[in-house]
This record gives sequence, C-alpha cells and structure tokens, in this order.
Amino acid sequence: MNKLKNYGFILIILFTSLIFSCSNLHGDKESETNEKAYICLSTDSPYRTIMPSFKPFEELKFVLKGSLNGNIEKTIGSWDSYSQMQDSSNDLIEITTGNWQFSLYAKNGESNVLSSTIDKQIISGVNTLSFDMSEVDGDGKIKVNLTIPLNSAEKITAGLFTLDNQPVENIKEEELLISNSRKSSVCYLKQHVSKGVYILRFFFYQNMDDSLPINSYSSIVKVSAGYESAGNLEVNQINHFYKIIYEMDFAQFKEGVVAPLNFNEYMQVDLPTQADFPEEFQFHGWYEKDNKDKGYITKIEKGTKEDKTFVCDSILCLSSLDQIKYTIEKYKISSDNLLKIKIKKATIYNSYYGSCMENIVGYKIALDLSECYFKETPVFSRCPCLISIILPSSVTVIENGAFIDCTSLTSIEIPSNVTEIGGSAFAGCTSLTSIEIPSSVAKIGGYAFERCTSLTSIEIPSNVTEIGNRAFDGCTSLTSIEIPSSVEAIFEYAFAGCTSLTSIKIPDGVKIINYGTFNSCTSLTSIEISSSVTEIRREAFAGCTSLTSIKIPDGVKFIDYGTFDSCTSLTLIEIPSSVLSILAYAFAGCTSLTSIEIPSSVVEIGEYAFVGCTSLTSLEIPSGIKFVGDYAFVNVPHIYYYGSLQGSPWGAKEIN
Repeated sequence: MNKLKNYGFILIILFTSLIFSCSNLHGDKESETNEKAYICLSTDSPYRTIMPSFKPFEELKFVLKGSLNGNIEKTIGSWDSYSQMQDSSNDLIEITTGNWQFSLYAKNGESNVLSSTIDKQIISGVNTLSFDMSEVDGDGKIKVNLTIPLNSAEKITAGLFTLDNQPVENIKEEELLISNSRKSSVCYLKQHVSKGVYILRFFFYQNMDDSLPINSYSSIVKVSAGYESAGNLEVNQINHFYKIIYEMDFAQFKEGVVAPLNFNEYMQVDLPTQADFPEEFQFHGWYEKDNKDKGYITKIEKGTKEDKTFVCDSILCLSSLDQIKYTIEKYKISSDNLLKIKIKKATIYNSYYGSCMENIVGYKIALDLSECYFKETPVFSRCPCLISIILPSSVTVIENGAFIDCTSLTSIEIPSNVTEIGGSAFAGCTSLTSIEIPSSVAKIGGYAFERCTSLTSIEIPSNVTEIGNRAFDGCTSLTSIEIPSSVEAIFEYAFAGCTSLTSIKIPDGVKIINYGTFNSCTSLTSIEISSSVTEIRREAFAGCTSLTSIKIPDGVKFIDYGTFDSCTSLTLIEIPSSVLSILAYAFAGCTSLTSIEIPSSVVEIGEYAFVGCTSLTSLEIPSGIKFVGDYAFVNVPHIYYYGSLQGSPWGAKEIN
C-alpha cells in the first residue's frame, strides 16, 4: 500500500518529580498563599506519533501560561525553540503561592498545535509541574498531488472518507483537473478540514461519460490543526480491482468487477455457484486463471492480490451431439478457447458423427462420452474440431478409420476392454503427441498411426501379437518404442519414415523383419535383432543413414533385395554362416563400409549388391560362389576372389 508520506511529532513533555529541599520554610503554612514560590521545567521525554507535515521541534514556539485563583491568564514563560526550552529547563521561575491553572502551548506561527492544561496547588519553595501534551482541536489543510501513467484515465475524481468508509460530512466528491505531460497528474486541495484521520480515495474513469470507475486508489491522511497535510503519490499501474469472469474455459457469459474499498483493505468476495449458471453448464469450481494447479477456491480471500482473474471450470453438458452447434449459437460461444462437452447418459444407435460436427469449423472441442452406451463403434473421421475424446466402456474395438485425419486431436482415453485398434484408426492425427493403449489390445491394424507426425512415444502393451503394415509409417517425432515379447509379426513398412527413432530392439517372438520395416529411419543408430529372426526381407533397413553397425542373427538364409541400401554410415556388419545369398542392391551405396567378411556358405551375390561401396578396400570372394550378378562390385576398389569367375560383367580382377 502506498501511503501518504507523513512527518511530524506530538510532543509530550513529562515533568519528572524534581523535589528541592527549601532551606528557609515558613513555620505558619496557612500564610503561604501570597508568599513567593518557584517552578522549573524538564524536557527529557518527548513522545512521537505520525503526522502529515509537522514542522520539527526546533521550529515550534513554546509558551507557558497560568491563571491564579481563577484570575486572567497571563504568560509566565516563552521559548522561541525547543532547544531553547531545553537549555532553560533548570531555571527557576518565580511566582506566588496559591491555586493555579497552568497551560503549556506549542505554536506553529500564531496557531496552537499542541497543548496541555493542569491545576496545581503551589506552595512556597520549588514546585514541579507535569504536562501531557496533545493536539488541539481545529482545522487543517490537505494538499496531495497524484501522478498516473499517461492517458490511463480520461476522468479522475477524489473524495474524503472516514475510517468506517463514510463520506466526510460537508466535503463532496469532486472531479479533478488532469494535467498531461510525461505523465498524467492531478492535485487534491481542501481547506478547513477538521482534525482527524481520513481515507483519501481517487477514482479513475476510462471515459468522461462513464458512471462506473475502472479502478481506484486510496491512502490514509492525518489532519492536524494549523497544518497542511501534503504529499506526492504515484500510481504506476491501475490494477487494483478484482475481476471475475464467468467463464467455462470457453464461454464467457458474464463479467463482474469488485473493487476493494481501500488500498489497505481486502474484501472477501463469495464466488458464484452452480445456481448462478445456465442449465447447460455443469459447474465444477473456481480457480485462479493460468494457475489451476493451486486447486479450486470458493471465495476471494483476504489478502488476495487485486490484479488476479478468477475463472470457473465447467463443461457444456448436453443430451446429444446434435445440440453442440445449437448451443454454440445460443450463447455466442467464442472459438478462442477450448470447448469442453459432456454428453449425458444415453444409448446411441448410429455410429458416424462426422455429419453433426463437420460444420463446427474453427472450434476446439474436448468431448466426454464416458456415460454413453454405443450399439455400434463410434466413428469421428475427419473432424478437425475434435481436440480430445473420452470413449465409453461399451466400445471394444476402435473401428477402421475411426479418427482418421482428425488433425487437431491431441489426446484420447481408450477404454480398458478394447481388444483391437483398427486399420487407419488414427492415421493423419498430426497433433496427437501421446496415447495410452490399454493392456487388453491384441492387434494394432495396418496404417493405425500412419502420419501421426507429433507422436513422440508410445507403449505397446504386452498382449499385442501383431503390428500391421505401415502402422507407424511417417511418425517423424517418434523417438523410442518398445516392442513387447508377445509380438510375433511386424508387417511391411511398420516403422518406415520414423526419422527420429534412434534405437530398436526386436523381441524373441518375431521371426520375420518384413519388407521396409525400418525403411528411411534416418536417426536409427543401432538395432538389436533377436536370435529368433530367420528372415530379413527387402529394404528392411534401406535409407537408415545413421546406422553404424548391425549383427545379423544366425539362422537368416539370405540378405534380401536392398536390405541395407544407402546405409551411408554403416561401417561394421556381421554376416552369419547360415547366409546362402546376398541379393541385388543388398549393400548398395554403403559408402562408409570399409570391410566385410562374406562367409564361405554364400553361393550367390546379386547384381549391384555392393555398388558404390567406395570405402571398401578389402573383400574376399569365397571359392564356393556360383553366381555373381551384373555390376555387383562397380566402384569397389579392391576385390580378392578364388575360383574361375573373372572379368566382365562383375568387374573383378583375378589376383594370384
């Protein structure tokens, strides 16, 4: 809270008991009334309190007056400054004995600002006085300058209020003249304000004709008689209002502003409940905007900062999907925010919902179908508005093409009893980043996640026995995947084009690495192939440009067409003695391959098998080779061979 900078002091002069023994006491005390006596001052214990603009003690004039036996008050002593009064505090002032009334005044110019009056019986000898000084009643002046950011308000008014927030009597709220330079500034000037403590409140209006201020600013002002309460205030940001948006994370149908009565005070505001919302909205709770993790709140508590916005978490609860478009139009729901929709408990007979959602263009919808019962498997293909979906337990199969090309879909909750994910079920869901496949799933169909370019990871459950052709083809963000031991078949091009996949392990249950399974997996650096694999089919690793080494398991009988074509980083490969044939283009373009040992079991090398292996400096051709295809070793610098094969067309030179 920015307060008015106040300076000042109330002087309380406590006269301590100073008893002097008088050496010449008169014996008859009844005769002391008109005899000589003495008083002295002590100024050792000043007491301070906050005041707006009190002058220092040194600039106050102190006057001691007294009245004997009810006669006219007369000046007994005066001091031009506080230090002068201190210096003379031990001096004795001669007066006469009797019943006195003493008054001590502290004056600012001609105005009394502090005073204290006591009655005292003065006897002969030295007498002590004790004063408790306080502010005098009377009027003071207020002069406060306020600056705010330039052009942040078109109109500013100010009013003076009591501490219980009531307008000060006879002082009306008034509009102030705004002066604009580098900042906007106003001056509140008020004469003849009674002594007291007040709230000075400024109100800011965005437009001249507005009746409701956009904000306010308050400060405490203390007024003392005879003084000017002056100060300079600055507001760097006008943001001291509570703003309540009646918003369902998607639909704002009302907005409320609650202003704290004072910058030093915090209102406690109860937030609306379900009864305050239309029937289509299912209210969950209020939370602090952009900070939902703090949990729900029911009121704006004391001490909450004024610049926070509170939003209610709710969903649109409808009887059918057909009502979505109607409700959007009814409440003029903006497409800027996520639209949460829950379909009430119902039995649904038709399966395709693309028709009722295809005209909802530009919206983002989170759909909850958990309470529904479907007679047929639901299909939401090509619904670009669908962001997320929760399916009911009645769904046991994700149908072929169920969510194909739902390009905005980011998440889906699949029921725990689903056994199969059909072909192209999520193909083209380019915004899908992750998905949890329940353990009940046994089959992932062909093209199931094809072109899911945002999918970064996926866990295949342990019950899956087969992964369909091109199931993850083109999943360019997929960095890792664990294939469970239950998998027995991985079909053609299952992981082709997974350009971010760095490593893979083929489990024991797999016997065949199919056509193009890892084709163009350009980040794949290593692969562990189980000994159960007996067949690696054509182009299985073609275009894996980061693959540096591979061990082919014993039992594989041939290295198929183009298996390692264009594996430009491949430097080491182990070929087992079970291999009989190295077919066409098997190692074509393996430009980093420096050596390779062809086992004696090999009887056939296909055409272009080692074409372009420009770093291959040593190669021995086994004597059992019966056929070498055309151009098998084109651009291979050195070849060693045994037997009668020589010359064209395979380009070898006999070295004895």
